[in-house]
Amino acid sequence: MRVTFLLAAVPLVAHADVSPPRPSGAAVAPPEMIEYSKSESDGKITATPANVLETPYRFQIDGRTVTVGFEKDFKIHVRVAGGGEIVLPAAGQGYMSRVGGNLSATLFKRGPVPMLELASRPEACSDYWEIYVSVVDGVPRNALELDGLADPPSMSTPSVRFDGDRAVVTQRTAEDEEGKKVRVTRTRYRFDGRVYVDVSKRAGPRSK
Repeated sequence: MRVTFLLAAVPLVAHADVSPPRPSGAAVAPPEMIEYSKSESDGKITATPANVLETPYRFQIDGRTVTVGFEKDFKIHVRVAGGGEIVLPAAGQGYMSRVGGNLSATLFKRGPVPMLELASRPEACSDYWEIYVSVVDGVPRNALELDGLADPPSMSTPSVRFDGDRAVVTQRTAEDEEGKKVRVTRTRYRFDGRVYVDVSKRAGPRSK
């Protein structure tokens, strides 16, 4: 019985914040990707790791603890200690006939402020996204979102290049089944201190 108890406790220790203090920006070492989903056909719940609801990603940004993970509503919650929260839906729910999904989170330092780089990419034909979350004055915000689609022959692949307070998002969309005809669009953004704002010529005047 003692051996069984110790083995069962290992996952909890591996993902809990019990290690010595880390430098600013360091995260508790969680799995590379976590998942929490429920099948709409049979109600089966997938949880990776098994205690995924108790072990969110943890980061330190500007002296505040930021957690990123799934909750019982099968949605992704980004919370700042003593600050705000945003809630995001996982990608691919319609394609996969499920609620919830998967998520990876890393600290992104190549922008004008430290941000979180979140990605939800189902391992099947589906839509997917990559979101950069800024945390300014304790408030998390969806600073920049890249949406993609991997459902051959329909393919739409985003990429982003950061340069100081500017970012250029390139979207490559296949327009034929052979993938020989590809439409490429580029959108330019500038960071306004909180989020990236579209400053490309095609943005046009804002609606009133």
